[in-house]
Formats: sequence, C-alpha cells, structure tokens
Amino acid sequence: MRCLQTLPLLVSAVLVTLCPVMGFAFTKERAAAIVMGGATFYGGGTTGSLAGTTGFSFSLQAQPKKGLLRPTLGIFGEAASGVAPISGTQTSYSLYGGGFAVGVQISPFAEGNITPYISADGILGWNLLKLGSSSTTTNNTNSLMYGYVIGAGADIRLARTKGNAIRLQTGYLYKVGRLAGINSFAIQGFVVSIGYCFSPQ
Repeated sequence: MRCLQTLPLLVSAVLVTLCPVMGFAFTKERAAAIVMGGATFYGGGTTGSLAGTTGFSFSLQAQPKKGLLRPTLGIFGEAASGVAPISGTQTSYSLYGGGFAVGVQISPFAEGNITPYISADGILGWNLLKLGSSSTTTNNTNSLMYGYVIGAGADIRLARTKGNAIRLQTGYLYKVGRLAGINSFAIQGFVVSIGYCFSPQ
C-alpha cells in the first residue's frame, strides 16, 4: 500500500522534471495539437474512493509530429458526480478539477493509416470535492493532486485528412491528495478517450 502511495510521486517528479526540457524545442511547424475528451470509470476500495461512478475529462495537448519518443505537454479539466464510498458510507458528491500533464509518447511504428503508441504522463493539478448533506466529514474540501496516467492507443488517418488523425486511447489513472479529511485520498480508474490530432503536413 505504501508503495502505491509513493509511486505516483516518483513517476510525476521524473516526468515533470525531464520532459519540459525537450518540450521547449516545439515549434508550430514541428508540433501537432491534440484535442481529447474522455470518460473515467472510477475504481478503488470501500472507503476514500469514487468507486462505482463515472467522470468526464477534456484535454488540450501538444507534441512533436514525428519520432520514436515524443514529449507531450498538456492541460486538462475534469468533472464527476454520483454516489460513492467517500468516507466509508455511500455519499453523494460532485468533483471538479484541472491541471497540467507532462509526459512522453512512444511510437515505435512508421506513420500509417493506423499508428499505435503507448504513453506515460505525470499529472499535477487541483481538485474540489463537494459532498452531500448526509456526509459526516467536511462538505467542501480541495487539494493539490499528483499522479500519473499510463495509456495506449492509436492514431487513425484517412488519405483526405492530410496528416490529421482521429485518436483513440485507453489508460489507467492514479492520483492522490487530501480530500474529505482523508490523507492519500486516491482518484483512480480506467480512462477511455477519443480526440482529434491536428497535424498538417
């Protein structure tokens, strides 16, 4: 359990420190812009989690058009609501947040109509958690959250798009902070996303 709490901090520190150095080399001629929207299916334990509910996210990213290793810089926003075991009992909640994502995409195959890839991102952001009136903890809390997203996906190109692509991605999200009076409150789950990659030739 302690390893799970430490791993997000280590992954975030490495990615957030190293990748911006490469990211400064971006130019509009070399970089692609990516717009993504997705759904997160939350998991976790029977206390201090959003297990059994679904959230939604939106992100804007930029990365080089070519290369085996493509550093990625982005911002994201998210929102969720439902009934979850926040403090050991089922409690209604609303969650809002946003932040920054810095990572790398590994694209080992030549660009084609379908180009698969894997990715790893460190995330740093802020979340606001509002609980229902039945909650026995503080109704409104907010916290700095840090963690990572590990994903895999594919860019699907059609001849008429001239380099642009539809992007499909799935991944695993894990981030921690202090919410609802709980240290190491974990927001985790599987993320399914679809987006569009603007990459004119």
